[in-house]
Amino acid sequence: MLRYFHILLFFILITGGMGQSHAQNKTIDSLLVLLKKDKEDTNKVNHLNKLCWEYQTADNYDTALHYGNFALQLAKQLNFHKGIANTYNNIGIIYSIQGNYTKALENCFASLKIREETGDKKSIAGSYNDIGLIYRNQGNYTKALENYLASLKIREETGDKKNIAASYNNIGLIYRNQSNYAMALENYFASLKIYKEFSNKAGIAASYINIGEIYRSQGNYAMALENYFASLKIYKEIGNKTGIASSYNNIGEIYRNQGNYTKALGNYFTSLKIYEEIDNKEGIATSYINIGSTYMEKKNYAEATTYLLNSLQLFKEVEVKDGMMEAYQRLSEVNEKMNDYKNAHTYYQLYSQIKDSIFNEESSKQITEMQTKYETEKKEKQIQLLNKENEVKGERLQKQQTVRNAIIGISGLLIIVVVLLYNRRQLKMKNSYQQKISAQQKSLSEELLKQEKLRLKSIVIAQEKERKRIAEELHDGIGQMLSAVKLNIAALDDSKEDDYKIQYKNAIELIDDSCSELRNISHNMMPGLLVKSGLIPALNDLADKLNHSYALKIFIESDGMEKRLDNAMEIQLYRIIQELLNNIIKYAHAAEIHIQLNRSESELTLMMEDDGKGFDTTILKTSAGNGWNNINSRLEILNAKIEIDSRVGKGTVMFIELPLTTNT
Repeated sequence: MLRYFHILLFFILITGGMGQSHAQNKTIDSLLVLLKKDKEDTNKVNHLNKLCWEYQTADNYDTALHYGNFALQLAKQLNFHKGIANTYNNIGIIYSIQGNYTKALENCFASLKIREETGDKKSIAGSYNDIGLIYRNQGNYTKALENYLASLKIREETGDKKNIAASYNNIGLIYRNQSNYAMALENYFASLKIYKEFSNKAGIAASYINIGEIYRSQGNYAMALENYFASLKIYKEIGNKTGIASSYNNIGEIYRNQGNYTKALGNYFTSLKIYEEIDNKEGIATSYINIGSTYMEKKNYAEATTYLLNSLQLFKEVEVKDGMMEAYQRLSEVNEKMNDYKNAHTYYQLYSQIKDSIFNEESSKQITEMQTKYETEKKEKQIQLLNKENEVKGERLQKQQTVRNAIIGISGLLIIVVVLLYNRRQLKMKNSYQQKISAQQKSLSEELLKQEKLRLKSIVIAQEKERKRIAEELHDGIGQMLSAVKLNIAALDDSKEDDYKIQYKNAIELIDDSCSELRNISHNMMPGLLVKSGLIPALNDLADKLNHSYALKIFIESDGMEKRLDNAMEIQLYRIIQELLNNIIKYAHAAEIHIQLNRSESELTLMMEDDGKGFDTTILKTSAGNGWNNINSRLEILNAKIEIDSRVGKGTVMFIELPLTTNT
C-alpha cells in the first residue's frame, strides 16, 4: 500500500482544522460580505487569506488560488510583510495538495524567509513543519526530518503544545518508514493524547490513520480496522472529502490483505470516485495502484496492467518517487506472472533505480545523526541553564562571605570568640564533608553497577540490530539479486535444443534451492514472524520446525499474551527460549518439552519442562559456556530471575519471573 499519501492528508488537517460543511459555507459567506465592505488595507488582505484557506479546505483549489493571488498582490502593494508571508504559505499548501512540489517549496521557502526576518517564532515553526511535509511526500526523508526537528525545537521553546502534537505525528511517520514501529507508536499516541485534550477532531482522525498503519504493518488487522473506521467516522463528521477517500483506501487495503477482494475493490472504487470529484491526482494514482494490485492477486492480469500503467503515468506527472517505485515493482510482478520476463526485468531495473535513490545507507545515517544532534542540543541547553543557576548561587555565596568578613574586621574586640566559633564551624564542615564523600562513593559504586548493566544491554541490543540488519540485507540484497538472475535465465526458455533445456531446468532448480536456503538463514538471523506478529506466533513456528527436525515434541501454552510486549523484550525472550531449547536438544535427549507463558498486570512467568536425563545444577555456577552466559546476560537486561530444578534421570524444570511495567 502507498503510505506517503497520508502525510499530505495529515498536513492538510493539522494546519487549519476542518469545520463541518454547513459551518464552512457560512464562514465563506460571511467573509465575502466583509470583503465587499473592506477598504484596500491589511484587513482586506487577512480576509482574502481566510477565504483562500476556507476554499482550500473545501477542496475548491482553483478558487482558493484565485483569492490567494489576489491577497498576495494587495499585500505587496501595502508592503504588509505578515500578509505576504501568510499568502505564500497558503499558496504553497495548495500546490502541495495538487502534487506540484516544486511550486509548493518555492512558495513555502519565500514565506519562511519573511517570517525569519520578522522574528515570528510560531509562524517560523509552522513553515519548517510544512516544508518537512512536502519533502516527506517527495520521499526525501533526510530533509523532511531536518525540518520536523527544527519545527519541534521552536515549538518546545515557545510552549506551543497544540502544534507539538503535529510534530510528534510527523516524526512518528519517519520512524515508521525506518520500520521502528515502537518509536512510531510512541510518537503517535503522544500526539493523539494532546489532540484529545484540545478536542481537535482533524488531528485525532490523522492520528488514528497513522496508528492504524503501524498495526497493519505488524499484521494486527483487527486493531488497524478499528483505527481506520474511527478516522472515517470523524472525517465524515467534519466533511473532509480527502480524509474520507483516504480512509476508504486504508480499509480496502486491510480487506485485500485478508483476501476479501470484493470488499477491498468496493472501498478502493469508492475512494477513487471521491478523489476524481476533487481532482486530486495523487489520490487517484493511489487508488489506481491499489485496484491494480488487487486485480493482480485475483489473477486478472489485463485489468491489473491497465490500472498500474495509469497510476505510473499520474505519479510521474506529480513527481512522487514512492508511487513510481511501487508502480514499477507491481508491473514487474504482473509481467513475471504473465511469463513476459523481458518486461518484468525492465520494470524491475527501474524499480531498483528509484529505490536506491530514496533508501540509501547515507540517508539513514543522516537521519540518525540529525536525531542525535537534536537530542544533544536539547541536553546542552539544560546544562547551560544549570550552569547559569550555579553562577547565580556562587555570586550570592560570595556576597555573604564579604559581609561575614566585614563583620569579623569590625568586631576586633571579639576576635578570640570569633576564631573559636570559626574553628568549631570548620570542624563541623570537615565532618560534613567526610559524610558527603562517603555518600558520593556509595553513589559512585551504584552508578558503576548501573553503567555496567547499560553497557551489557547496549551490547546485546547491538547484536540484535546487527542480526536484523544482516537478515534484511540477505533478503533484500542477495534475495533480490537471485530473483533478478532467475528472470534473466527464464528469458532464455525459448531455446528448442534439448541440452539447453536440461541446463535451463537445472539452473532454475539451483536458484530455487539457493533462495530457500537464503530464506532459512535470514529467518534464523531475525525471524520475520517475530517482528511482524509477535512472540507467541514466532514460538509456535519455531516449535513446528523443531518438531519436524528432531525426534521430540514441543508443546506451547500461553495465557494473557494477546497484547504484544515491547519489541525489544520479545526479542530477548525469544533468544532466551531459543538458547534453552538448543541446550535441551543438545544435552538432555528429551522426548517432550512443555513451554508455558503466563502474563499478569505486574509480571510475566515462563516455565520450561522436559523429560530428559537431567543434570547437576551446581555446574552452572562455574560454567564458562557462551550459551549460558548469553542467557544470563539477557535475563539481567530484563531484570528477570531464573530458578532451575533438575534431577539426574528425572528431567528438568526451569522457571523465569519477569517484572512488567505499565509501559511494557
